[in-house]
Amino acid sequence: MINETADEVRARHAKQAEMLKARMIRPEDAIRKRQHERSMITALLLGGFVVLVFAISIAKIKLNW
Repeated sequence: MINETADEVRARHAKQAEMLKARMIRPEDAIRKRQHERSMITALLLGGFVVLVFAISIAKIKLNW
C-alpha cells in the first residue's frame, strides 16, 4: 500500500466505492421489506385467531354431547 501508484490507489478506491454502493439499500427496497414483515405478522396473527376460534368451536361442540 505504501508503494502504490496513483492509478492503483484510484482503482482501489473505485472498487471500495462500488462495493459500498452494492451494499446500500434503496428506499423502495426498505419500504418493501417493512411491508413484507408487517404482512407476515398480520398473516400469523390471523392464522392464530382462526386456530383459536376453531379450538373454541370444537370445545363447545364436545361440551354439548
